[in-house]
Amino acid sequence: MLQYSDSDFFEFQKIRFDEEDRASYQMHKLQINKELSRSLSSARSSAKGSKCFICKNKCDSFCNSHSVPQFCLRKIADKGKVLQSGLQEEFPLLGDDTGVKKAGIFFLICHNCDNTKFQEYENPQSYNQQVSQTILAQIAMKNTLQLISKRKIEYQLYKILEEKDSVIAQEITQQQLKVIPLDLDGYTEEFRYSKVAAEKHKNDRFELFFHQKLNYTIPIAAQAEIILLCGLDGKIINDVYNITPSYKMQSIHIAAFPLENESVVICFRDVRNKRYDQFIQQFSRLSLDTRLSIVNYIFFQYSENVFISPKLKSTVLQNRAFLDVCQTSMNIWSTKNIHTCTKDIAEQFDLKQAIKIPNLLSSQYAM
Repeated sequence: MLQYSDSDFFEFQKIRFDEEDRASYQMHKLQINKELSRSLSSARSSAKGSKCFICKNKCDSFCNSHSVPQFCLRKIADKGKVLQSGLQEEFPLLGDDTGVKKAGIFFLICHNCDNTKFQEYENPQSYNQQVSQTILAQIAMKNTLQLISKRKIEYQLYKILEEKDSVIAQEITQQQLKVIPLDLDGYTEEFRYSKVAAEKHKNDRFELFFHQKLNYTIPIAAQAEIILLCGLDGKIINDVYNITPSYKMQSIHIAAFPLENESVVICFRDVRNKRYDQFIQQFSRLSLDTRLSIVNYIFFQYSENVFISPKLKSTVLQNRAFLDVCQTSMNIWSTKNIHTCTKDIAEQFDLKQAIKIPNLLSSQYAM
């Protein structure tokens, strides 16, 4: 659960990579890639620490933990490759594709914990029946671990950026260096909550509000913890501009797993997150197609942890509405008026826009 300081005003913009950017990138590609690789390598190394995040034992070699089960990635891969987020053609820095072994990996836990703490959730046979509370807890654990790793790396990258001369960069950097430790505290508390639920098989910590088995294989593999900003009625669920110290962001967990000849879509929440009561009531009354469309939209609007089959028709990956949703950035610093920003959020994240983009969870795009 996240907290924000009084300077955390964000503006939701689009990431663009126009022809001039492309030309500049191609001209300086080796230099840019080398610098990015150096910075990321340094940040990742510093972010790892020396102990497994779960068992706290000293760890000389961290596991390549996947943020989405490998069996799902293999199912949608083409020649061992998958696409991440669908922006490869729009944003060349992402590269053309990613190998399954490197897709969505993070380095935070030891091999033993990776092999023993997520066995039920990472077994495709587990989804032949009702999803257990243990599976939900393990998904939540993996989601928070991935977010903790991501924020730890970002913190180190901002430390590197702190050395730059740009005044704007300095303001953004100082603000993020204050906020990220608060985020990490919140995610760590969430992880402990989920870990206890998984290890002690507690059945009262998560509410599964959508579980759908589909009789076809979807072309995406995804899971994420999402801080939903707006509900189905356009009302704010999480007010990112609320600067009250006691106000915390509340999240939901969503997953879309392709299986051998079918798929499963899962949505659940921490039972303490009461802010979603109305959203869940309204969501449950919608048709199945509409619910799948909304989950699909939430994935691409809110998360980067979405992997797409390269076999998907190029018309989808070049769809302008789809790319606009994928390109939304939530981390742009801004000094706009709070009330104006809140209105912008309601417009930008209106779930009614779900119908405007291809629904990759529908049978139309089955593999």
